[in-house]
Amino acid sequence: MGNAEDNEEDAEAGGKADSKKKKKKKTKKDDESVPAPAAGSSKKKGGISALKAIMEEKKRLEEEAKRLREEEMKRIEEEERRAEEEERKREEEKQRRKDKEKVNSHFRN
Repeated sequence: MGNAEDNEEDAEAGGKADSKKKKKKKTKKDDESVPAPAAGSSKKKGGISALKAIMEEKKRLEEEAKRLREEEMKRIEEEERRAEEEERKREEEKQRRKDKEKVNSHFRN
């Protein structure tokens, strides 16, 4: 029967040790469980912010491409306008020469 008393004492001592261990385990579980959702949410936030950054970069690149296309269109239109203006000036100059020749030939006769 001494063994039974020893077992009870060991159980009480063990119970105290178990309760201390349980407290430590609870603390560890609490510590682990709190950062885990925070880490998960930060991953989501990180993933969302990364996605947002990618979308913003895509939008920026699309706007840059659009701006470059518009600039190219303006440049082409300006070149075409200049070419038309030069052609018109050449035609006017050619017409003036013809008119001047007519006047000069008229006075010669």
